Amino acid sequence: MSATGKRAIHRCQSCGGTSSRWMGRCPSCGEWNTLVEEPGLITPTRVSPGRGNEPESIADGTSDEEERFTTGLDELDRVL
Repeated sequence: MSATGKRAIHRCQSCGGTSSRWMGRCPSCGEWNTLVEEPGLITPTRVSPGRGNEPESIADGTSDEEERFTTGLDELDRVL
């Protein structure tokens, strides 16, 4: 990451596809040696926790009883 807080991307001169790092071959079109660095185009984002991401108690969860299928192997059925 540069001092400006922006990251460079690598853009294919053939198809316009992008990559976060240089590769010998474009992952989009498969052309060789067409990725060129374009600095400072992507600003990193921070992920913030959203609503509903709090842990829940198992007792508070809902139980939708569904028919269970058996595999014929008692131990595997018990684990699954």
